Amino acid sequence: MPTEYPSGTELAVNEEEIEWTPESGDAPVYTYSGPRATIYDKFLSSKNDKLVGGIYANLASMTFRSVNGRATLVQRGIRTNSDIEELYAVDVVKDIRTCEYYDDLTDAQIASVSEKIKDPGTPYVEPTDWNALQKKLFFFMTHGEEGYLETQFILRLTKYAVLDTEIGATFTDINKVVAAPEVSESMANLIAALPEGEWMKKPPQTGNQGYGRWRVEQEWHWAKRWAVHYGGTWGA
Repeated sequence: MPTEYPSGTELAVNEEEIEWTPESGDAPVYTYSGPRATIYDKFLSSKNDKLVGGIYANLASMTFRSVNGRATLVQRGIRTNSDIEELYAVDVVKDIRTCEYYDDLTDAQIASVSEKIKDPGTPYVEPTDWNALQKKLFFFMTHGEEGYLETQFILRLTKYAVLDTEIGATFTDINKVVAAPEVSESMANLIAALPEGEWMKKPPQTGNQGYGRWRVEQEWHWAKRWAVHYGGTWGA
């Protein structure tokens, strides 16, 4: 919404207010008073302009009142931009062979266990060259534990903006590991620190909230380590 709606040469703002809520911030309120015909024309022109996305595109609502030939028009603007931060924990089931517990196994050692699992018809004879980690991996896989639970995190930043706001959400580095996102001072007061690990940037998403407001969401997905083809360290 503009700092002040254009009033034209024949009609000036008689009263200006600012409404405020903790959730949405400031919203300007302008009141016009004058002859009914003049104020009603202002009402119609503002409504038409709103519908075509003109200077009144950030108009949230209007109230027209007329008594004894005099009228008032109250125009409420869309509230100022606001940001919302959210941090979610998400449980993900991953292949047990990718678990950090087995990091000391070589590719050949893991492949040896995998090949043994693939051939259940062969009587089991414990390989003499297997180490303790291979035997442990084989134990879990033969008992149906082929996956393990890892908790990952999603940090979501949601911006609610009006039409003339430049947010600048980009698709740069999508699905790539990037520097840890910065959080606001408020979130920093709630959590000691973001967990150690790697953050993958996801594509922004937008949606029309109506009344000239838009929602833009940006997410970063955390894992202990992402694969090298995402720019991470796993498999380096």
